[in-house]
Amino acid sequence: MPLSGKLSLGLSEKLGEEVASGLINAFNEMEVAHRTEFQELRHDIARLENRVVEFRAELKQDITALRFELKQDMAAMRGELLQKIAGVQSELIKWTFVFWLGTIGIVVYMVSMWVAGVTQGLMLRAFDAQGFLVYGNFTETVLRVLPLYYIRAFGGLLYLIGMLMLVVNVWVTVRGATPVPDEEASAPALQRNAPPDRSWQRRLEAHPLQFALWALIAVSIGGLVELVPLLAAKSNVPVIASVKPYTPLELEGRDLYVREGCYLCHSQMIRPFRAETERYGDYSKAGEFVYDHPFQFGSRRIGPDLQRIGGKYPNIWHYRHMEDPRSTSPGSIMPPFAWLLADRLNTSDTVAKLRAMRTLGVPYTPEEVDNAVKDLQAQAQAIATDLATSGVQSAETREIVALIAYLQRMGTDIKKAPLALAEPRP
Repeated sequence: MPLSGKLSLGLSEKLGEEVASGLINAFNEMEVAHRTEFQELRHDIARLENRVVEFRAELKQDITALRFELKQDMAAMRGELLQKIAGVQSELIKWTFVFWLGTIGIVVYMVSMWVAGVTQGLMLRAFDAQGFLVYGNFTETVLRVLPLYYIRAFGGLLYLIGMLMLVVNVWVTVRGATPVPDEEASAPALQRNAPPDRSWQRRLEAHPLQFALWALIAVSIGGLVELVPLLAAKSNVPVIASVKPYTPLELEGRDLYVREGCYLCHSQMIRPFRAETERYGDYSKAGEFVYDHPFQFGSRRIGPDLQRIGGKYPNIWHYRHMEDPRSTSPGSIMPPFAWLLADRLNTSDTVAKLRAMRTLGVPYTPEEVDNAVKDLQAQAQAIATDLATSGVQSAETREIVALIAYLQRMGTDIKKAPLALAEPRP
């Protein structure tokens, strides 16, 4: 039974027929009104849902259109940027070519160098079943890796060409560039009330003078830690009793050795490895270099180590070797130094050189310094006399004699007497 019917039955029994009928009618009218309002509300909600769906569709279309426009704008900006940098679109190909040319060149250079180093290193350390060096001749190892030298040169040439093309491209681009007009831009205002950063890094960066002072102190401490032991060790390096300072002629020859860049291809440091001592002789001792200022340890060996070259060959061998390296060492890649055979030895600074060495701690006596040129000439004459027996005349005033004197001195001091140690240097 509907609600109005139940109310009608109950009210009729208590209030009378007329009063109950009026109340029922009023209630029915209220029920109809509420139902009408509820139906209208449902229609409004449905319309709102439809509007939301339409809004979503419109928003999706707008976003899609905005993305498309943004992609077009970015593509246009990218094209303009490439044109501004390269000038024309074809310049991009040139830049790519320059990049790959330089990259391939440096890779070829490095790989060939690594392969050559590993190959020659293994050859220098190879022993046969009887315990002898498989490659006793250093030149043999050089000839084996010589093709890799050419490959390395080719790689370096490619890299050099690439760098030159890069410089040319940059120059052409800068020269052909047109001024770009200023464009207005905007940026959000700085936030001045940002919370302070209390980290130690920010505190240091906020005080540059204090930061610089602390950095100076740290660097100074590190420098002292490295330098003080070296300075202190100077008084603790024992001098081998048989090691003597260079004679004036040998000192001039040493300067020629440095002038001609011999240390770039030859070392003077025999390491205590079996392969090196078998090839070159006894390993180097620290006391042998106390009078070398600076020492000539070298950093690589395109040629053999020369620490024990002294006395190994006669004077004429060194003379011919400088004149034509291949006449004494077949296959050698060493260039000739023929001008040493013709240029006169300059002795005007010999006395000053000995004084400088004496300042550095080399124990030359005043008499040795004063008689430096006379002693030089006497030793040069002795070497020239020996060369004359092999057909070389008037060599006593030539630079080659000084270089021979230096080469013949190398590594011979420890052979002159037992390795008794003198007192430490003061």
